[in-house]
Amino acid sequence: MRPSPIIIEKRSAITGVVVGALYGIAVRLVFGARLPLLEQVFGVMTLGFVFIVPIVLGAITVHALALERKQKIAPAILLPWTSVSLSLAAMLVLKIEGLICVIMALPILLILSSIGGLLMRWYDLARARRNGTDRNQANLLLLLLPFLLTPAEKQIRPHDQLRMVTTSIVIDRSPEAVWPQISDVPIIRDAERPRRLSAFIGIPDPLEARLLQKRVGGIRFARFAGGIKFEETVTRFRPPYALAFTIHANTSQIPSSTLDEHVLVGGPYFDVLSGGFELQPIDRGHTRLVLRSVHRLSTHFNAYAGFWTDWVMRDVQTSLLQIIKARCERTGNMLSLSRTVVGYGTVARLSAFAHAPGRQSPSGFAPSNPAVRSSSLTPLRSFTLRRGRIHAFGARSSARSM
Repeated sequence: MRPSPIIIEKRSAITGVVVGALYGIAVRLVFGARLPLLEQVFGVMTLGFVFIVPIVLGAITVHALALERKQKIAPAILLPWTSVSLSLAAMLVLKIEGLICVIMALPILLILSSIGGLLMRWYDLARARRNGTDRNQANLLLLLLPFLLTPAEKQIRPHDQLRMVTTSIVIDRSPEAVWPQISDVPIIRDAERPRRLSAFIGIPDPLEARLLQKRVGGIRFARFAGGIKFEETVTRFRPPYALAFTIHANTSQIPSSTLDEHVLVGGPYFDVLSGGFELQPIDRGHTRLVLRSVHRLSTHFNAYAGFWTDWVMRDVQTSLLQIIKARCERTGNMLSLSRTVVGYGTVARLSAFAHAPGRQSPSGFAPSNPAVRSSSLTPLRSFTLRRGRIHAFGARSSARSM
């Protein structure tokens, strides 16, 4: 008994998705193989893999569909997404790829796989209208396209691109109060960290920084989670307004479980080269804290990769600035509170004399002003502390602090 058209369409869709996913996994294994001969001609961080493979994968998925299903445009656009998702999920499970790379590659893979699906739909429908037969040679050429183009690409050295990321925040403190929080960053507790999206995909958190020599040429050490350490050499030191430094990562000591090899700091494709803080006074008690960093990209698709590296660096820098702002303002508030408590204790003593007519102070001083002795008529309601003098408001007099 011949299956119904609906069953045939479903089977063809499943076949296309499975074959497309298997093709993606197979190409990834070949392009990422740690064999000297293959490493010379193939590579994952190439246009052939990142841009050509998803087009071929989408074309394979749609080519397996029944002709009736190809009449609709939606399957040609969306079905390749299933193949891409399955292949990426398998790479994660098999630990072929890390979550960081999968998330960064996903948007371009989905778009290009749909383009491949639409191209194959147009080709198959045009061939069907001409009553043409399927050409095995054309299909084979399509499958081998990444393998034919990538060896030529590998002979071209990637362009090194330097990208600067600048972030800033306004802090309700003077530069003098902010400076100690940026020259040395004490250990950051989990409770202090604001939520950031880059942490969700596995970008490590900053932990602390220590400035060992407070001068140009001095050494500053910074530490991130996952065993990432940076040795920074001071290139500009102008307290409390500027601190800049070059950055060198301990690339060889970073565990493979911390960062994927394709986004490794100090690796062949990405590195952070320099950074610095600038403290710009706005007015009395307000500072704009600016954090700049320069990183290097070395791929054949720097425009796309740069979108992600800029976003990650900006997310990490913004998080660090928010932590510094909270610390500076919290420290300032605690100092203000301590001054208030001291002032309140002094005023409490004065208030006791004001509410006890005729009572003498420990020094033998007895208030002679009737307004001070008549506490029922003029109670002390508020005060300020200025240059060692307590100013009481709501009363008819002011007294020196004792």
